[in-house]
Amino acid sequence: MASNIDTNNIDETYPVAGQDNDSQGFRDNFQNIKTAIGVAKSEITDLQNNSPSLTSDNDFNGGVISNAVTKDITQKTNQNIINGTDDVIDFSAGSYQRLTLQIEKDDVNSINFRNFGPNDTLTHVRLEITSQEGGDAGKTARAFEINIGGSPIYFKQTLPNDESSALSFPMDLTKDDNSRYVFDVWTWSTSGGVPANLFVDYVGKYTYTP
Repeated sequence: MASNIDTNNIDETYPVAGQDNDSQGFRDNFQNIKTAIGVAKSEITDLQNNSPSLTSDNDFNGGVISNAVTKDITQKTNQNIINGTDDVIDFSAGSYQRLTLQIEKDDVNSINFRNFGPNDTLTHVRLEITSQEGGDAGKTARAFEINIGGSPIYFKQTLPNDESSALSFPMDLTKDDNSRYVFDVWTWSTSGGVPANLFVDYVGKYTYTP
């Protein structure tokens, strides 16, 4: 941006050597210098408050970054313990959410979402889901449900098992099972940070065998 500092009315040749200089000229010059310094202070303060920092987190407040090339960029992850029938996934905590389900299959680990991006922008979050160890006979049966208040949910791929539906996904994990169920969830339609519809892609079950 162009600076508003005006130095044209500062007379760098004043006072003139070898002559009697009017004191009003001194006062005018100092006033013009003071005014220019005041504008500089205001502009520097604005830069300090609004320019990206190299040493702390930055909040661009919804501003658009365009025509940019990125390199060596990572995404923030977050770990959640889902221990209720109406837990919340906060997108501002990270776009990769690791969920551990605690409620057994007689009830449902239900989640909804908040702090999604504004309407007509794409908010995408990946969910990595596992179950807490324990349960009867070393088994942990969990049901995982996505809840967006009756708004439409669009599904792409095959669900985890035959008991699954577009909303609820039963998962039976043995105590020593290292499996992870992975879902991609996204939308472009939101209201107050809450999705008005949701696209869900069941990516698959990932298993580690020691």
